[in-house]
Amino acid sequence: MIKCKVCGHTSLKFEAVCPQCQSPFSLTRIEIEDCLDEARSSMKRRDYEYSLSIYKALADMGIIQAQREYASILEKGAVVPRDLDKAMSYFYSGALKNDPTSAYRYSKLVSRTSDKASEFWLAYSALIGCAEAYLPAAEHYSELGDEETAGYYYSLAAHGDDTEAIVTMARRYYQGVGTDKNDAYAKWYMDKLTLPPLQALKLAYKLRSIRAEVPPEPSFTSRTRVLRSLIREAAKFSLSSAQLYMAEMLAKSGTADSLYSLAVLYADGVGTEPRIDDAVRLFELSMDKGSAEAAKHLGDMFAAGKQVPRDVDRALTYYRRSAGLGEGGAYEIMGDMFAEGRMVDTNIAYAIELYERGAAEGDANCRSKAIRLREEREELYRRAKGEEKLDAESAFELCATSAAMGYIPAHKELARMFELGIGTERNRNMAYRWYSLAVQHGDTDALFDLGRCYSRGIGTHFDFDRAVEILNKAKRYGSSAAEGELARLLNNKRRGMTRSLFSHGVRLIHKRCFEDAFELMTACASLGYAEGEYVLGCMYEFGIGTATNRQLAFNSYNSAFSKGFRDTRQTYKLKILKMAR
Repeated sequence: MIKCKVCGHTSLKFEAVCPQCQSPFSLTRIEIEDCLDEARSSMKRRDYEYSLSIYKALADMGIIQAQREYASILEKGAVVPRDLDKAMSYFYSGALKNDPTSAYRYSKLVSRTSDKASEFWLAYSALIGCAEAYLPAAEHYSELGDEETAGYYYSLAAHGDDTEAIVTMARRYYQGVGTDKNDAYAKWYMDKLTLPPLQALKLAYKLRSIRAEVPPEPSFTSRTRVLRSLIREAAKFSLSSAQLYMAEMLAKSGTADSLYSLAVLYADGVGTEPRIDDAVRLFELSMDKGSAEAAKHLGDMFAAGKQVPRDVDRALTYYRRSAGLGEGGAYEIMGDMFAEGRMVDTNIAYAIELYERGAAEGDANCRSKAIRLREEREELYRRAKGEEKLDAESAFELCATSAAMGYIPAHKELARMFELGIGTERNRNMAYRWYSLAVQHGDTDALFDLGRCYSRGIGTHFDFDRAVEILNKAKRYGSSAAEGELARLLNNKRRGMTRSLFSHGVRLIHKRCFEDAFELMTACASLGYAEGEYVLGCMYEFGIGTATNRQLAFNSYNSAFSKGFRDTRQTYKLKILKMAR
């Protein structure tokens, strides 16, 4: 009984179209089984016309079992005229749905026109479990010289009680063909035969006294290799469903390349509707197992933004992962992105760095692109140097471009232009920034200029310790100018210290702490501070904070005088005398 899903009409007999609403019947799994049972029963009752109408209608609806049985009827030509072409088309339809028996029967029929196609479908049907195909597949692989795979299929056929396969396995173990020689295993296979065929009698006689042992279960050690080979063949024949089916079988091994291959099929919609989420998941699994190709494919997907939303940061993350896994081409892709400003801000310096990394991995394209960009920025720098006196603004622009492209000597030159206002407005902050960048990138000639920035407060705050550290480094690299700047800095530091000591000493005199004041003035005099020497002379002359000593007073006055100090109005003497009263 079949019920129309559109109008609800119930039919006791199978009909392809509802007699009431003329809609094609949509069958449930149970209804399909009932229809097939009806077709088989009608065939037994010799109601061939009705049986064939059911088979044909179900086959045209794409029911695999109906296609297989109807094709067999057409192939045999027992109750209808034999039609091998039509039988082949129905078997092919079932084979495309990965039906093992249909694939095998199609391989037999297609051999009339194509040996290559026949060989593929034979191997494929055996792979997906058609017992009829085991022996022919074994013979096929044996002819190819692949005794390992041949032995596996011979074993399966023998375990299915195929006499020819049993004899073949006995001989293989007896002669050591495709396996280690083992008479006990050969005897076990011969014992499966109640009556050995004529061609095996001699072997049975030789094994009569051997004690049988159970051989190991058939092991398909070459399965991965065979799968890969058949997947390539399926792609050549554009058999997307078979290609996908085998890729899914292969992916169960969990290897990086098998997961990657399946992910590509899911992403491209080969044999299925595109399954992007599954593809991304498999690509990431493959990447985590070390596949650089999978990481690069993910980068391409998120950079293109066609199959998934565009995500440049995520794309770059995948490209970097791919490069880290050894895919030199990923460096070129990233280099192109930053060199051309595609989806990211242009950064020639970083592009060159990426190209150079790719070149180190042996990528010739990366090497040539890195060389071209390096030569371009060096040429810009040379032109800037040549045009500075002729056209300062043009020279500044050329130098700025070269510096932006990461040419290190241009950093220092651009900083100088900012500091002096050559071709642009003076900008001490920018000068400091570019001097710093030059040093960060290893320009030792810029160490002196950066130290000078800290020692004179150019574009940054005065930092004595930092200035001394950087200038000493510049001095070690042979900068004579750094030595002079260090001397100036240290002299200024010393003058500042002595001035501070002198001021504190004068305050102590005002507070009548003469002995402490005398010690500070002595320290100032030892540092060569002229005012401190003069006040020390006053203290010796008047005996303040120490015993009177006119000779030492004279010596102190004379030293201060030689350094250019004059107290014409005797201001210090009068103040000290006043404090001493």
